[in-house]
Amino acid sequence: MVTLGEKISYYRKNANMTQEELAYRLGVTSQAISKWERNQSCPDITTFAELCRNLHISADVLLETDCGNSSQEKESIINDEVRKILRDNEEPLVLEFGADITKVFVEDEGYIERIRNVRKELAKLGILMPVLRILDHKELKDSEFLLQSYHRVLHREVLETADEKTMDIIFSRLEETVKKYYGYILNEDTVKFMVDNLRVKYPALITNVIPEIIPYNTLRLVMAGLIERGNDLCYMTKIIEVLEAALRKNPNEDTQELIKAVAKEIEREDNAWRRP
Repeated sequence: MVTLGEKISYYRKNANMTQEELAYRLGVTSQAISKWERNQSCPDITTFAELCRNLHISADVLLETDCGNSSQEKESIINDEVRKILRDNEEPLVLEFGADITKVFVEDEGYIERIRNVRKELAKLGILMPVLRILDHKELKDSEFLLQSYHRVLHREVLETADEKTMDIIFSRLEETVKKYYGYILNEDTVKFMVDNLRVKYPALITNVIPEIIPYNTLRLVMAGLIERGNDLCYMTKIIEVLEAALRKNPNEDTQELIKAVAKEIEREDNAWRRP
């Protein structure tokens, strides 16, 4: 019977990938791939689904081996794969690109630092960028890339060629796109993370206020509305103060009225700072 390692090796080569490229896509070392293919170790469950996706096969194809997996274990792994696919369908921020750009990412490992830099620049505006999922996409043109959120394409571009300028272009577009569509990208988990971060410095502002008085979804909707109006989110403490006062007065206040009230206070503060 064909072993798991032999199958991984066969389907990797069938996908025209080196061990190094497959390792890059899975976030593991090439030595790990080599051990799998020589049956010295096996991929763990968290890596298994991603391995199947990159090899363009279903989980049961790899699991029909002599590794001694019981039918119950196979079903468990397949269920994990299905759950992962469902989670991936709700990614807030995804970067996908064609074959030529894939090569650029493989050759230039500085992309992680570039992502950090984009996150830092956006943080200055009060924007917390979600984790960026990076994927190659065989159906895209070789020099094409796109940024999407929850299956909605926010930016799509075809470069003349993939070269040393490619990374600069992509991460510049990433920053611009997150700024422009942050109201759409923003989700309650991101809002909670921002609130928890504020809680460390301003415990009196947050404790017994969020989510007790200001629900996370209400805060998210107001933040999204402010972005649509062109306001920055660097006034988070002021946003929370105004929302708390308004919702204590009227817990059922309309979201649009809340946005107007916060925007008015932010503009008042801006004007006060601009006075000579």
